[in-house]
Amino acid sequence: MRRIVVVLLCIFSYTLHAQVFTGQGGDIPDNAPARAFTIQVPTLQRARLDKNYGLLEVKVNIQHPYLQNLRAELMAPDGTIVRLFRSVGGSGDDMINTVFTMSASTPIQGTTLAPYTGNFIPRGNLGNFNNLQPGIGTWTLFVQDAAQFDLGSLLNWSITFGNNPAPPDTHHSNLPIILINTYRDTIRNDGYIPAHMKVINNKGARNSMQDTLCEYKGNIDIQIRGMYSASLPQLSYGLTTYSQAWGDTSVSLLGMPPENDWILLGGYNDKTFLRNDLMFKLFWQMGHYATRTRHCEVWLNGEYEGLYIFCEKIRRTSNRLNIAKLNPQDTTGIQLTGGYMFQHDYITDTPRGWYSKVAPPECPTNHANFKYEYPSFRNINQPQATYLQNYVAEIERRMFSTDYADPIKGYRPYLDIKSFADYFICNEFAWNGDGFAKSMFFWKNRSDKDSTLHAGPIWDFDWSLKRMPWVTSDLAGWSHTTYPCNNLQATLPWHAIMMQDSFFVDQLRCYYNTYRERFLNSTYINRYVDSLASWLHEAQARHFTRWPILGINVGTTELPPFSQTYQEEIDTFKNLMQRRLLWLDNNIPGKPCQVVVNPPDTT
Repeated sequence: MRRIVVVLLCIFSYTLHAQVFTGQGGDIPDNAPARAFTIQVPTLQRARLDKNYGLLEVKVNIQHPYLQNLRAELMAPDGTIVRLFRSVGGSGDDMINTVFTMSASTPIQGTTLAPYTGNFIPRGNLGNFNNLQPGIGTWTLFVQDAAQFDLGSLLNWSITFGNNPAPPDTHHSNLPIILINTYRDTIRNDGYIPAHMKVINNKGARNSMQDTLCEYKGNIDIQIRGMYSASLPQLSYGLTTYSQAWGDTSVSLLGMPPENDWILLGGYNDKTFLRNDLMFKLFWQMGHYATRTRHCEVWLNGEYEGLYIFCEKIRRTSNRLNIAKLNPQDTTGIQLTGGYMFQHDYITDTPRGWYSKVAPPECPTNHANFKYEYPSFRNINQPQATYLQNYVAEIERRMFSTDYADPIKGYRPYLDIKSFADYFICNEFAWNGDGFAKSMFFWKNRSDKDSTLHAGPIWDFDWSLKRMPWVTSDLAGWSHTTYPCNNLQATLPWHAIMMQDSFFVDQLRCYYNTYRERFLNSTYINRYVDSLASWLHEAQARHFTRWPILGINVGTTELPPFSQTYQEEIDTFKNLMQRRLLWLDNNIPGKPCQVVVNPPDTT
């Protein structure tokens, strides 16, 4: 009898304190943007939702003959969004009295064929609504049918508030935490959308999602970036920081100099999370600007997206690539001569640049494609475009002439030899075929400052130093001569021509020997890699829980065996670097000599 009384008291207590609000349904448009269904919450027992009183559950009744096509998200009055489900149920149909609650034992993701009835754990954490923000106002359920041919409808839905709800995520990290909210807008790869970003970076202390003090809290524009990387499950993003009034804002983030254009590089295709970071550091050590980087963990619309590298976008600014500013009125004289930055990229990407006037003999139809970076293709005027194209054309005329190695008639007066040698060393050390075929940056300052063309900044190393089908087990061979006639990206033949010039290879050997003594050696590199791997140890475990890809092939076309643990991935990476350096020691041509190199401080 006492047990019955206790049960009745519990039910009575729940009924007394729970508040249920019901919303109407309607048709779900086929293969269309999400439809919004709203519930007005006029009053609650507590003004703000927290771990003591908050959202308990969401119940839906949906009729749909192919549930796999549907996705649903709930948005609170303060803009917090939690995903309920996406692409579940297979070819099954219907959700009947389906309740999403964190107290359920079965997750909706990975559940077998629909129909679904009963309690399920949603994809996101409903506790994130209980974030000390008001619950009174408009709650919105977004339901989208993302494919054709199957019509359905939301019959009705409800939300329930009560005692002892799930708490919000209380994630702690030794890395900076970045929270991005697009307010349900879909991030695209063909243009930026507005969003909001928080950067939590407590210097010298751990970071928490619940920290109220932020290094940055404001508006951003964001878009998906990359070509191949845009096909990966963990996406990379470009973003621009803004003021509350949406004016351009240069801010210092994560200890980097103030600017407003940034990149979030996903770690999906680089299980070490170190390839780009290490190569940028080495290029800095050689005396050049390279993108500054910081590792971080990212949440997007309330969902954990994993470990990222937050880094500078390559730009002409005083705090990044510091070359002369070129104004629209600079169309004659010395002002016309710089600064410029351009890129060799995919040969199909023609609207943003121009084609080379020459092609290598082995690929007579593959004319290199150059893309305007600064000024951009939108901002460059005709005199400036003509000057840059003619300047590059003269370099290539000299490159492809019989006098290419002549100190006066050849290419040497037009190129900064050290930057081209250093660019070569970095990309060959990394066995980075992309570094000679695409993502190749070049810059030229105004001629009264420096009249030569420089190679760099370096970029794009997520395919480097891996067991590829075209790479031998001893890491032998030259990357800059691999696949010169690829249909999407043609290897730029400049370095292949320069490698036939004894002057260039002698300089190359000098720089290489000096770097091997100072920092391009296993002692220096392993110490740096081990230090960063230790720093990332906590976050990598969360990343590989979110993306369970250890032990399988993802992204690049790697060969087995695949590392089963993060430490094994790090050890393999170090071993590959060691083997590559040994091969370069024995195969870089040129006469040994001593040169003095004074790299900048990279701290």
